[in-house]
Amino acid sequence: MHWFVFTGTDGVLYVGRPQYNEPVRPRKPQFVDLVPPILPTGQQTVTVDDVTVTLDDTLVRKESIYLDTKEERLQRFVNKIILDPAIPLTSTTVVHIVDATDVPGDHPCKFRCLLKNAWEWDGTMVSVNMPKARILRDEEFKRIKVREILKAQALADDAEVARLKAITFDVSRFTNPGALEMAWPDGLPKS
Repeated sequence: MHWFVFTGTDGVLYVGRPQYNEPVRPRKPQFVDLVPPILPTGQQTVTVDDVTVTLDDTLVRKESIYLDTKEERLQRFVNKIILDPAIPLTSTTVVHIVDATDVPGDHPCKFRCLLKNAWEWDGTMVSVNMPKARILRDEEFKRIKVREILKAQALADDAEVARLKAITFDVSRFTNPGALEMAWPDGLPKS
């Protein structure tokens, strides 16, 4: 599976991948009515009878059901990014096509997480900038703590306000994204 990585003019690292098994992707005539099995979250492949679904393709007896090749699909996706006015690109923006293994997958939240805003392109792969990740996690903690204190103050619950104010969260002790993403102080809701 391939991912697309580029830094926009706004300084944000954009990471995306084409949806290979998207419903609108053109199919070969003999497979138009095929309803393939659903690929369970976290799995790379699933096979039911003669149909195999992967992150890259859907195969029937080892034949792709799609009219286009993976390479043609990649090129269409890149063109879509380039033409999308919502994505801040310039003529000097370089879009890197990388293997999925070059995108962080070493922590439980994978690609849908707060830490994604701490991802950086190092020239060959995407890595997590841990100082930035710790700042993001600390900001999330403070935002939720303030929200909960304001709720308790609105209810005139002085004991709850005091309990919430006493909660601390030391993000400096975390050295890897997985530990940082999973950690949260007791007594404070996560969202």
